[in-house]
Amino acid sequence: MLKPIITSLEDVAEELRPFYTAGEDGRHYLQVEQAEGFSLENVLGLKSSLAKERENARSLQARLAAFDGLEASQAKDALKKVGEMSDWTPGDKAREQLDMASKSMQAKHKAELEKVTAEMESLKGSLRNNLIRASATQALQKQGGNIDLLLPHVEAQMQMKRDDQGQWKAAIIDQNGIPRMSMKPGSIDDMDIDELIGTMRETETYSPAFAGSGATGIGSSGSATTGSSSAQQGRTHRLTWQDAKDPNKYKAAKAAAEHAGSDLHIEDYQSES
Repeated sequence: MLKPIITSLEDVAEELRPFYTAGEDGRHYLQVEQAEGFSLENVLGLKSSLAKERENARSLQARLAAFDGLEASQAKDALKKVGEMSDWTPGDKAREQLDMASKSMQAKHKAELEKVTAEMESLKGSLRNNLIRASATQALQKQGGNIDLLLPHVEAQMQMKRDDQGQWKAAIIDQNGIPRMSMKPGSIDDMDIDELIGTMRETETYSPAFAGSGATGIGSSGSATTGSSSAQQGRTHRLTWQDAKDPNKYKAAKAAAEHAGSDLHIEDYQSES
């Protein structure tokens, strides 16, 4: 193996001696042509410089750690403030301390207020879902409405409202979000959930989804029954439970069954969960 530095040419074979050049220090150095980034160089100085720069970087990082989280503009403003404070009177210092305490309290109050507001909105959303859904479900059960089919349409016509005692209740609204007035003769009250369900029961769009409205087997539970005789079974039009949830498909199937003089049968409910 060739050595990069030798003290005498006698240390290498004669045929290798032309590859060495005498240096000023009396030693002989191997001459290697640079290729693809590789060369024979004295790297002691380079390593020393690299070690020094690494030490400088570590020192600088340690010093900058004390300013972690600070922005340059804020630091400059703070230094400017310190310079101004050297000329302040005791009254100026007292006012500055009071101002800083006030800003700190305002920031803390704002953060707490935002937290309380978020919690209230979450609780209000839960209350809305429970109150509106519970009252709508109860009213649909009372009047024999198909809950799975009608509940989304009922909830879309309801919102939360405070009564005179400050209690939340479910209110009936129109398409503009305005509370609907009762349609009962002589009444000046707002429409309640039972009246809303009653009006929906009388409409052509929603009446098929109520028990006893002319379609066989529709009730609040979503189950279906057929006629009592084998003749009725043979004349029955069938509709899947999924299609029955679509008012347009339901109306079309009901119309086809009536036109054919047969019954409309809804297949038994199958849970989608």
